[in-house]
Amino acid sequence: MTQTATVFRDVQAQKARRVPLAPLLGVVGSSGNTAPIAPLLPALLDDAAKRSALPVARLRVAELQAVVWRDGALGCPQPGRLYTQVLMPGYRVRIAPIDVASGVALLDYHVSERGGWLHCPAGQAQRPLPREADPRI
Repeated sequence: MTQTATVFRDVQAQKARRVPLAPLLGVVGSSGNTAPIAPLLPALLDDAAKRSALPVARLRVAELQAVVWRDGALGCPQPGRLYTQVLMPGYRVRIAPIDVASGVALLDYHVSERGGWLHCPAGQAQRPLPREADPRI
């Protein structure tokens, strides 16, 4: 199954659960052109729900930022792996529980402009460059 088909399936599943997407897109702390990432948000929220053991309805996108990752690791290198050494435009998405008292930490997701994404555990993330740092964009 292609990544596009997977994203489409995830968006369809989100609609089937009747979780409104509109509140997810009104993100406080968003910067840059974040419209291309909108179709991926349901998949990111589903993953965050699994990791946090909270229902999607109790999570929110706390920050959505268009960035440039320093290499193919998308700002989250794994020991022993090699990564392409080019600037990678993408996004940083931070998902948090609606109820701060839930004790669930902020979850950090790193996304490539092509739609690949990964959860980056706390303390492992490298700082991205601002989107303006890549003259090609």
